[in-house]
Amino acid sequence: MNITEILRSNPELANSLTISTNPADLKEFAEYCYEIGKSERPEPTPETYLTPKQVATKLHISNVTLWHYDNKGITSPVRIGGKRLYRNSDIEEILQKR
Repeated sequence: MNITEILRSNPELANSLTISTNPADLKEFAEYCYEIGKSERPEPTPETYLTPKQVATKLHISNVTLWHYDNKGITSPVRIGGKRLYRNSDIEEILQKR
């Protein structure tokens, strides 16, 4: 029977429980937690960006309709270097909603 099972079956023991550790054990535990957290975190996927022409083609709409979508907030371009670009993930989300 491990400590967790003992405390679950005897919750009154938790009030008088004392845990002592040393710096080396604490460091080892912190490193363990860090490695577990790092391995469970998915690698970020790089975002791809589309030009207005690519978005219009992908959505089967005209450039004018895309401009209207921008004004209505349906699409939201990112301005990079004076150019309008669209996150591919945003466009995929719009296509899924259709």
